[in-house]
Amino acid sequence: MGIGRVAAAIAVVIGGAAGVASCGDGDIPSSGVRPEDPTFLAVYLVETDASATEASVHIEVVSPIDDAIVGVTVDPEVAAGAELRGAGVDATAASHIERIELPAGSATVLTDDGDHVSLVGLAEPLRRNDLVDLDLTFEHAGDRRLRVVVRDARALSEA
Repeated sequence: MGIGRVAAAIAVVIGGAAGVASCGDGDIPSSGVRPEDPTFLAVYLVETDASATEASVHIEVVSPIDDAIVGVTVDPEVAAGAELRGAGVDATAASHIERIELPAGSATVLTDDGDHVSLVGLAEPLRRNDLVDLDLTFEHAGDRRLRVVVRDARALSEA
């Protein structure tokens, strides 16, 4: 992991249902940590151009228990919706899935070449340093709000 990625993706532990966190510049949990709470090692979006209608949220998460992400929502002013997606049968198209498994104690990396979270129907392009609130629902850990920072694609590729 390069220095740039480490700076862009500071580990954050999410607190109770009202907790908000971001990786990099942002808020910290507003309540206590529970044993089942996941730890987010990296969470970010990448800038999009004016023609983009979708964006994948890059997430690296460790759950202390066997858990699953079973739902996701985003502010409709940012995107028409958010979906859990998995790699398509032919590895070129992602398809909607009902859940993303998180094995206990293992880092799970969610990117657009496998299971991931996708924002669909972007209202406008995502710009560097924008903040997007994303609500994830975990099967056991409950609801968590993430404040996701939009990163510059060029800076990430150099990290």
